[in-house]
Amino acid sequence: MLILLGYLVVLGTVFGGYLMTGGSLGALYQPAELVIIAGAGIGSFIVGNNGKAIKGTLKALPLLFRRSKYTQSNVYGSAGSALSVDGEIAADGDVFAGTRY
Repeated sequence: MLILLGYLVVLGTVFGGYLMTGGSLGALYQPAELVIIAGAGIGSFIVGNNGKAIKGTLKALPLLFRRSKYTQSNVYGSAGSALSVDGEIAADGDVFAGTRY
């Protein structure tokens, strides 16, 4: 829900600011330009990846629209238990486990 709110804020401020400066929204609607940009992006993706990666990406696309199995309370609960059981120094090992300096 916050992602949707974020998108609405971004779009509202961008288009609202454009209108405040006297711009016409009709000038922003360019279907041919959208087709060119989308086609260039999709074509570049196809050229830059092998068949296995493309199939994997297409298979994973529906996952973008599913709810996450992790909730904010789960994440905070895990972090809180790591801090309370082992102390702050032990939690650093979990946080920075995959980080290289």
